[in-house]
This record gives sequence, C-alpha cells and structure tokens, in this order.
Amino acid sequence: MISTSSDSSKLWFERLYAHIGLPFWAGVLLVGFVPPLILTLLGYYAYGVKTDFTGDISLGVPLLLANIVYILFPSSYIRRRIEDSPDARLAV
Repeated sequence: MISTSSDSSKLWFERLYAHIGLPFWAGVLLVGFVPPLILTLLGYYAYGVKTDFTGDISLGVPLLLANIVYILFPSSYIRRRIEDSPDARLAV
C-alpha cells in the first residue's frame, strides 16, 4: 500500500479498512465487531465471564455492537469535521 497525504490523516481503523478494501460501514462490522464478539463468546462460554452489566450473552452482544458503532462512527465524523474546518486549512 502506498501512503499518501490523505492516508496519513486518517485514523488507524480507517486506514485498515481501506487496506483490506472494505467500505467504512463493513469495516466497522467486520474488523470492529467480530474480534470483540469472539472474545466475548470465548469468555462467556469457556470461563463463565458475565457480559457487560446484563450478565446474559443475548443482551450483551447488541450492547457490544452499539458501543463499537458509537465509538468508531463519531470519531471518523469528528476527524472529517476537523479537517474540513477553515482553521485546519490555515494551520497547514
């Protein structure tokens, strides 16, 4: 992958999705959700670790997905807003 100036300003997970060739929404679901889901299921079934504050895997998984979407989408939005602001263009 050849790095460009636009790539270096992206967040690490945006660069990862672009490198894999996924659109942002698919990357959030695949890279952002699958590993935590596997670790959650492994902890729940292998070691009996309770999930979140619910203690039940059926309620913990949607909360896990909501937390990941809540973190990744707004952080990408904030980065784009900062780059598009007039003050950011003056600082470069």
